[in-house]
Amino acid sequence: MYSVRLFAVESGFGFEIYRDGLLVIFQAFHPDVGGEQVMDEETATAQADLVIQRLKAADAIAAATPKG
Repeated sequence: MYSVRLFAVESGFGFEIYRDGLLVIFQAFHPDVGGEQVMDEETATAQADLVIQRLKAADAIAAATPKG
């Protein structure tokens, strides 16, 4: 199960993503923009949701891949 925590940075927000209570991503700046551009609260939430969608998709692929 994934969860998100937004946090304040200078002039904006960042986010942390947890999987089963363990920190897996710490993102203080906009991940799709070069440099250190901060996000507003709405953008940080949207970016965190997008990252979680991608993580879940990767989990589904890993679960469907035969091991051996």
